[in-house]
Amino acid sequence: MRMILATAVMGSMAAPAIAHDFADLLAGTYTNTEQSYFQGEAGEEPDRWLGVSIARNDDGSFTLQRVDAFGEGQAEPHGGSVDNRGELTALTIDDCARLFAAEGEDFVLQSSEGECGDQGVISRLGPNGMTLSGPDDRHLDMRRARPVSCWISVRKTDPVPEGESEWTFDNGLMMHDQGGRIRAGGGESGAPVAIARMRNVVWPAPSRNRPSLVLYIHTEDDPDRAVSYSWADPSADRIGINLRWMQASCTVQSEEDGGS
Repeated sequence: MRMILATAVMGSMAAPAIAHDFADLLAGTYTNTEQSYFQGEAGEEPDRWLGVSIARNDDGSFTLQRVDAFGEGQAEPHGGSVDNRGELTALTIDDCARLFAAEGEDFVLQSSEGECGDQGVISRLGPNGMTLSGPDDRHLDMRRARPVSCWISVRKTDPVPEGESEWTFDNGLMMHDQGGRIRAGGGESGAPVAIARMRNVVWPAPSRNRPSLVLYIHTEDDPDRAVSYSWADPSADRIGINLRWMQASCTVQSEEDGGS
């Protein structure tokens, strides 16, 4: 689904509270990982996976970019502006402005002004994520991701010189809990590639499975099917795994955290 997303610029003067709240909500990483997965589980044609990163710049502006599961940019970044229009908040990009009204903790699209498209429009923004709506009445549930910092150690398969460790060690590897991925090993490390992926899974009704924070491990040969996984309560700060040939520990980051 092609996106037409507005991003925000905060002025040097104090912004109205409603605009300030909208800008605070806007920054983050969003994906439709859970919706797409459970569509497939239900036998439906799943929506294409989509990841979006919205970053706040030093000057108060925001930059939006489509990203893959590793956080790599997949399209040109965009910037825009936000301003308060009475009881509404306007997001503007290029010649299109989208006007939102506060509804509880969320902001809901009310109208559009200017030259606007009708695909991938933000129709709702809230603490848990955003909804992207298209002309075919399809809606992407883009859940807000939490940043996660990990270390990964992989056993080397190449001969190891005397006195050298048989394990690689990579620290401070950053991903997120909405299908984010990181890799370690490979290249000149002498160890096979290990790919870690994380989901914050909430099963839809009528399933009685409890929500879980899940850490999956993939190999480079089969990036889609996990060779193993571990899980924890979603409120857990840390989750780890040891498969003998590799091991990892991942810590969910709070706003005050700076590492794993």
